Amino acid sequence: MVANEEQIKAVELMAKCEACVADLYRVYAEKFPEVAEFWRNLVCEEEAHEEILLVFAVGLKKGEFFIRQDVFSSNIWGSIVDIKEKTSEASAGNLTLKEALAVAVGIESGFLEKLYFRVVTGDSASLKSLLLRLAEDTERHQGLIKNMLVKCGE
Repeated sequence: MVANEEQIKAVELMAKCEACVADLYRVYAEKFPEVAEFWRNLVCEEEAHEEILLVFAVGLKKGEFFIRQDVFSSNIWGSIVDIKEKTSEASAGNLTLKEALAVAVGIESGFLEKLYFRVVTGDSASLKSLLLRLAEDTERHQGLIKNMLVKCGE
């Protein structure tokens, strides 16, 4: 059984969403040189997540695994639009580091709440391991960003 086009599109959009987050964090690295390394590390991880999801999309096309039927690209597209708006605002505006961190916490929390990484069904242990890594990385990102936010408040 091969995944339908909507499912494949949803996973490809998940990858695009990761790329958009990487773009946002790249802007933050430029805006806040005092913590640029922090943001650049997150950029690298978001780009790795994008690659994982693109591999997942290829596997879906080949019928190697499947996703739940309730994952829709329109939901993911809304996240992409929001992140792109935040990126434009960050590029154009006078954002404080505290505000940037709050935005980043919101994005990472949103991923966890929407459970984008828990969409797989089937028996592929390696795929489940990769998706678990995405979820764990996202939780870790959220924690790192929250810690940085606390430091900014001191």
